[in-house]
Amino acid sequence: MSLRRAWRSSGKRASWWQFARRSEAKWSKVCFALPVLFSAFGYHNVVPSLCTYLERDRKSLKLSIFCGTGITLAVFVVWQWLILGSLPPEAIQKALAAGQPVTAALQSLTGKNSLFATGQAFAFFALVTSFLGVAFSVVDFLNDGLKCQGKKRPLLVVLTFVPPAMCAFLNPAIFETALGIAGGFGEAFLNGLLPVALVWKYRKMQSIGFIPGKNLLAFLFAFALFVMGLEAWILLK
Repeated sequence: MSLRRAWRSSGKRASWWQFARRSEAKWSKVCFALPVLFSAFGYHNVVPSLCTYLERDRKSLKLSIFCGTGITLAVFVVWQWLILGSLPPEAIQKALAAGQPVTAALQSLTGKNSLFATGQAFAFFALVTSFLGVAFSVVDFLNDGLKCQGKKRPLLVVLTFVPPAMCAFLNPAIFETALGIAGGFGEAFLNGLLPVALVWKYRKMQSIGFIPGKNLLAFLFAFALFVMGLEAWILLK
């Protein structure tokens, strides 16, 4: 999906979709995938829930964060390498124009029907696990904000799942746009601007060596603003 956004924003479509053609690559267009990547690799909203379920054990929290992010990144890189290195640009363009996943193009290229089924199963579990992870944190967020306890928790589950399900039912094509907005605005603010502002404020109150310096904080703040501006430009384009 992040590749699709970069591909659509490229002036010369699909010219860089093979690693063997790096000389023709338009790597500057990769930045258009940043809002989606922000959303895909943003885990900060789950940390408060993990603290509760892991009983604030620092070692377990670090292990869950590093392993969860590392495994996801490894699968993501392998998947991109597989698709970009094996499919010609014309096959990907044809699949996107027909509204098909890239696994359909991969199946046509190899002639193996199992590849499409495997790709569909992979996509299903990727979406479900992502959805459950976000819902996991939203339920706890609503529980804290509304001070609900005990029997009211099923109501929070309904409030978490029903609104996005209705949006997806009314507009099935909204997922990609919503993912970009969530990453470009929501994640960039909550996991970019806000943490930097909190650390900056804390630096004035405490003098601790491991806290990042002003230059690094300024860079992270500017980067989050850049992602927000990029998503706004994509929406207005």
